Amino acid sequence: MAGHLFSKDESKHQSYTFQDFKEAQKSQEFLKFVGESTKLKIFTTEFYGYAKSFVIQYDVKEEILKNIVVKIAAGSLDTDNSMRDDKLHNQCLKVSKFPEITLTIAKEVSLKNEGEGEVLAVMHIMDKSLTKSVKYKIQKVDLNTRVDFTSSFLISESGIEDPSIAIAKVRDEVLLSGTVVLKP
Repeated sequence: MAGHLFSKDESKHQSYTFQDFKEAQKSQEFLKFVGESTKLKIFTTEFYGYAKSFVIQYDVKEEILKNIVVKIAAGSLDTDNSMRDDKLHNQCLKVSKFPEITLTIAKEVSLKNEGEGEVLAVMHIMDKSLTKSVKYKIQKVDLNTRVDFTSSFLISESGIEDPSIAIAKVRDEVLLSGTVVLKP
């Protein structure tokens, strides 16, 4: 088994911390969320943000990942707009009561071959547990393994208070994407 990048049975974790929105935006490894707002039922604009603090934990043996958990510090979500961030943290996510968002993937994921796949993840957001599909793409980069992933969730099913205001309606679906590089 010496030829495997992840040959021994071990638990690993990788922590990501960014000072601000711009540093997270420029990083090759990131966790991003995207929404849309329609003003006066005419003008639709996209808004997005990044997690400035998140951790990925997993067990690995012979290039098989299992027990994958992504922990996001809810208060670290940053849209580069302080008024929007204040509303997101305090009114929508209630970070003082629910400081963490987690995604847990129970299914094993093989890193042996490059390619695409899909798994189910349980997202714990506030006091709700949502089962969501996560699509991923695996690429070998030198001795490392790059994993790109996407998912989405609905504000209405998550328990998050609708952030819409009288003149601007926020789309129900929030898109999630990210990239991490797993190191042996």
